[in-house]
Parts: sequence; C-alpha cells; structure tokens
Amino acid sequence: MRAFLERLAFPWLSYNDYSLTAPKRMPVVLVETMNGTPERNNSNHFGTMEWCITSALGEPERIIGHNTCQVARYDNYELGSFSEAAKHAWRDAHWEENLQRAYDAGRKMAEL
Repeated sequence: MRAFLERLAFPWLSYNDYSLTAPKRMPVVLVETMNGTPERNNSNHFGTMEWCITSALGEPERIIGHNTCQVARYDNYELGSFSEAAKHAWRDAHWEENLQRAYDAGRKMAEL
C-alpha cells in the first residue's frame, strides 16, 4: 500500500524545492479498516503519506471501519483476546452505515 501511495503522490514532487505541483486538485477518499473500536482508535491515518496526498491533491475524505473481523472463524486461530460474538455484533450493527458512507463518498467523487 505504501508503494501505491508513493506512486500516487510523488509524480508531482519537485526535487528543486520539494513543492508538490499536481496539475489540479481532485477528490480522494481514504478507507481504513482497523480492529480497534472508536473509543480505542489507534489510527494515525496514513501519516506522512496522507500529508503528501493532501498537499498534492487536496484534503482526503476519511472512512474508517472500526472493529473489523479478521477471520470468519476465530476458533481456528489463536485470537483468544477477541470476542467473535462481539466482533460479529459490531459488524451487524454498523455494516449498513459503513456501506452507505462508502457509497456516498464514491458518488460525491463522481459528481465532481
């Protein structure tokens, strides 16, 4: 992912003065999934790469999917610190909202 983000932002980097010279601003949506809940949000977003994207293309919209399920069956792995029931309950409670946010972001990008 880092290589992709670098290839997205760095073509517009001037090595004369390290300014970013993208031909135009464009809509960007960054989707991040994580195991943590919003209360334990350990996201630093995309760090330096997000700064490069913001500088080159404009402020990205962020969609964060919290408390994601890592696997379909937790009892097949050493994941005892996670509650499979709680993960699935979270997913069931937030799935439609997350889909709608992603759909709305894509629609907004297509309209610009």
